[in-house]
Amino acid sequence: MLLGVPVKLERMTILLLAACTACGGVPTGTTFAAMDVGEVLPDAMADSPETLPTVEVVGGCACLQNFDCPGTLPVCHIWRCVACQCVDSIAFGIACDTGNPCTSGTCNAAGICSDVMAVVGHVCDDQNGCTKGDQCTESGKCEGVTSCPPTSGNCKIAACEPKVGVCYLVPDLTVDGSACDDANACTTGETCKSGVCANGVAVICPAGQQCGTYDGCY
Repeated sequence: MLLGVPVKLERMTILLLAACTACGGVPTGTTFAAMDVGEVLPDAMADSPETLPTVEVVGGCACLQNFDCPGTLPVCHIWRCVACQCVDSIAFGIACDTGNPCTSGTCNAAGICSDVMAVVGHVCDDQNGCTKGDQCTESGKCEGVTSCPPTSGNCKIAACEPKVGVCYLVPDLTVDGSACDDANACTTGETCKSGVCANGVAVICPAGQQCGTYDGCY
């Protein structure tokens, strides 16, 4: 307990710190009670401008400086050590993490991360193994271009497994009925059906010739 410590007016902060120091041995975080220096200061100044009123500290102190305060606070909140107490305060005007690598924000007076702005052109990772050259766009999204080769155009379309980045071909049902090539020179009129080029008819070679799969009639 610290009683009646006279100090100069401009050293009010030192008075409070001295009070905290005097509470040695009390566990950090113990609350304390004190007279409201701000309310009684005018009368004290009138009686004795060189001194502050008596301050009585009971218990222990939670902090001496801001970084003494333990624990993690939500985004846009910071600890402030006020009169040896840890106070949850709003970090107004401080840059905040929006949780999106392609946006940035500022803490507003309500303690909310707002004024989100896109970080255009910033290199990012869209967590898609099927894309490359990922960058942040004006919409605040991380996007890249496909890393898979063009489709064969023969009843199939390219697909990719995002987790491992493996490209493969799957049936392109949108082209069912379209002409295709089954790579057999002895058939003609093939069409796509469920990703397969088939339904061709045999080529009729001139008399005396036969058909080879790769060479056709000879």
